[in-house]
Amino acid sequence: MATPLEWARVRHVTVGGARGQKTSLLPFLSAALLVPAVIMLLNSQRPGHGSSLTQTRATLASFAKIKAQANQPVLPDIKAAEAKGLVQAVRSQSQAAAKHNIATHAQAATSTSNAPGKAAAADKVAAGKSSEHIKAAAKRAVATHMMEEALSDKEEAAPLVVGSTDKNPEKILIKMYMESKCPACRKFSTTYVKQILQTPGLSDVVDFEYVAWGWGQIQEAPSEKQLELNPKADYTDNVLNHTSLLEPILKLMENPKKTVPSLMYQCQHGFEECEGNAWESCLQDVAPDHKDFFPVFDCVESRGCPEGTKPPDCVDTPANVMQGCLEEHGKHINSPELLACYHGDRMRELLVINDIATLEAKPQWVPWFTIDGADLVQDPDNENSTASFREQFLLGKRVCDAYVAKTGKEAPAGCANFPQNDEEVGVDPWAKFPKKNFTAFIDELNVQHLQLASAAEALREEQQSPWRFFKVKMLAVVVLVFAVGAASAYYCTSMNKKERDEGLLADQDNEDNA
Repeated sequence: MATPLEWARVRHVTVGGARGQKTSLLPFLSAALLVPAVIMLLNSQRPGHGSSLTQTRATLASFAKIKAQANQPVLPDIKAAEAKGLVQAVRSQSQAAAKHNIATHAQAATSTSNAPGKAAAADKVAAGKSSEHIKAAAKRAVATHMMEEALSDKEEAAPLVVGSTDKNPEKILIKMYMESKCPACRKFSTTYVKQILQTPGLSDVVDFEYVAWGWGQIQEAPSEKQLELNPKADYTDNVLNHTSLLEPILKLMENPKKTVPSLMYQCQHGFEECEGNAWESCLQDVAPDHKDFFPVFDCVESRGCPEGTKPPDCVDTPANVMQGCLEEHGKHINSPELLACYHGDRMRELLVINDIATLEAKPQWVPWFTIDGADLVQDPDNENSTASFREQFLLGKRVCDAYVAKTGKEAPAGCANFPQNDEEVGVDPWAKFPKKNFTAFIDELNVQHLQLASAAEALREEQQSPWRFFKVKMLAVVVLVFAVGAASAYYCTSMNKKERDEGLLADQDNEDNA
């Protein structure tokens, strides 16, 4: 039988061994509990963890922006066709400006103009017959978007060819003259044009280009001589409304050693449209193949808010949706090159090119389509009737017919899916295309904006008082470490006390048995 001393030695070994085991676990327990503390510390820098005040401010700012976009004034319709969403006609303000420009240009060109027709009206004006000749000539020119063509017979420079020629004899070139905030342009590009480019067999035999300008105008700063004659002269006195005025400007832009005069770009739907035209022009310039640029272009046109349209039928201005569209559909686009275009001289050069191309095309409305350079709508009498407008919905058939005539080959099978006549177009040309609603997408954008705003606010506060944030973080780490150590010590002490009590009870039992 073991003596009390031996039992004590056994108990000492047992209890001591247990205490040693518990003590050796203390660092592991502390390390295990420190992991959540470090994770919590890192999470304090993640986006979306700002203060409630920051989130409230970001929420108000985000929804105020959408509300402002939704409350954009809807301008009255100018033509019946525009009311039906068939075309975007020229606005009255642009008509007035065009009439003034035509009259001014006609008077300035009288001395060199001997051309018949419209030029004869300019001659009558110069002779002082009557101001009515100016008005009549202006009205006729505005109806077809043609500026007064009173050119000098001694013009030295050869005509500048703007736009694409027949790049591929096996393909049909579709060109759309449009504006980035034109409602009808948006409808056509996201429906009928998209359908053509996505039709199997047909997408490989067509090229597609767009000219983003429409009823815009470019103005030049007044010269010193003009300011001497009229100190109040401004850009509106120098509207470059003819290719003969724009081509010299374009040549200066192409020569980096030349000084380009100060220009002002005016668009029918305001500055936001000029931004959209510029972005879309640079997009096509950086990625000329429609298979590359069209997914991004289609996204911008679909999400962009044209005149008279508000969320949730759209998202934001064309310029504001461009980045998201590039991220989703333009991974293959050279974004740095696109940014360099938009923020550099190339963007201004492209807008001049677009203006020249539009003047040469003489569109009667926008969107205006040409097929291999020929107008889709053949309206020699310029009646601008509804029947003429509706011819544009036969774009797919006309492209297929042009392909057969040009190549002598059979039309792709997909051509049978396009309307073949006006009856097949239907009363509502848009009925077969689903209406877009971006409510869910806008909500998702709002959440992203709130997270970004919250993260930016937290970062700004930390940058303004970094020491305060450092002290808070260090204090949090110290408190957590202390808590872990205290919890570990308490646990070990409790276990030791429990084992000591169990040992005493065992001794007592042994003594009783003895």
